[in-house]
Amino acid sequence: MLRAIVVDDEVAAIKSVELIIQRYCPEVEMVGSAMSVETGIELIFKVNPDVVFLDVQMPRGTGFDLLEAIPERKFEIIFITAFNHYAVKLLSIVQWTICLNQL
Repeated sequence: MLRAIVVDDEVAAIKSVELIIQRYCPEVEMVGSAMSVETGIELIFKVNPDVVFLDVQMPRGTGFDLLEAIPERKFEIIFITAFNHYAVKLLSIVQWTICLNQL
C-alpha cells in the first residue's frame, strides 16, 4: 500500500483529493495533510510518504519552495494547481526528474 499526503492551503482541495483517493485508489492510504510549506515539510519528515499531492501556490511559499527544502526526495510528487502558468516550470521539473532517473 502506498502512503500519501496532501499539501494545499485550501481545505476544500484537501478534502477533494482525499475523497478521490478513497473512492478510486484503494491501494493508496492517506496518512496526513498540511496547509503550508512549513507544515508540509514537517509532515513529510514525520510520516515518510510515498506520494505527495502538492499545491503550487500557497500564501507563504510555493510547492517549489518545499521541493527545494528537501533536495533528496524519497517520494513521488503529484502537482495540484489551478494556475496554468506554472505548466512550463512543472514540465521542466518532470523532464529533469526523468533525465536524472535515466542516469
